[in-house]
Amino acid sequence: MRASARGDVTEVSLVEVWRHLIDKLFEKAYVIDEDQYGDVDEFAEKVAYFFHCSLQGVEARDGAVQVMSDLAGQEIRQGCLSDGPEFSLIQMLRALSSQGSLPPLHEVFSSGVMLFSGNEGVRKPSQSLFQEAVSRLRQSGIAAEESLYVSCRLMTDLVPARRAGMKTALLVAEKSGLEFSRDVLQNPETRPDRLLTSLTQAAALVRP
Repeated sequence: MRASARGDVTEVSLVEVWRHLIDKLFEKAYVIDEDQYGDVDEFAEKVAYFFHCSLQGVEARDGAVQVMSDLAGQEIRQGCLSDGPEFSLIQMLRALSSQGSLPPLHEVFSSGVMLFSGNEGVRKPSQSLFQEAVSRLRQSGIAAEESLYVSCRLMTDLVPARRAGMKTALLVAEKSGLEFSRDVLQNPETRPDRLLTSLTQAAALVRP
């Protein structure tokens, strides 16, 4: 999936950026140890991962592992739609591990419903990204209106999710990262279906 629909916001691949820079080094007789680092594509991904992790920290929201585990225990399928590079899943799992152990991934996430902008070529709030998520949910036997999208970003996340047919919940647990507009919040066409003050409240809104 790459940006094509009107209004899509293109996502730049960090791995491709580093691959381009490494190619420039090869022009100057730069050599990598493929036995240790893999081929040039694998090496570029490793460099991008190290650089991104050093530049930007990732932290799981309080209660995330508990909520995800509780939902998995009820056989409620979960997914993820987020901006981030190709290796975002690794970063996310590493951050979650600081809170505890998750059940096996196949018990937590619906097959195919893991969308990161670095893999898809577009970033939020591109409507096509949310439509792709709805399409994958449908393939897993889940209708858009049967899903709940939780986020602290009203305009970037919840408005396009609602337009795609999902139910939405605005998380206002803390000021950091919170994005909302009073007009959007009060507009019946764009306001979220629920307001949450804690991520743990999400479990009460869904059922098998």
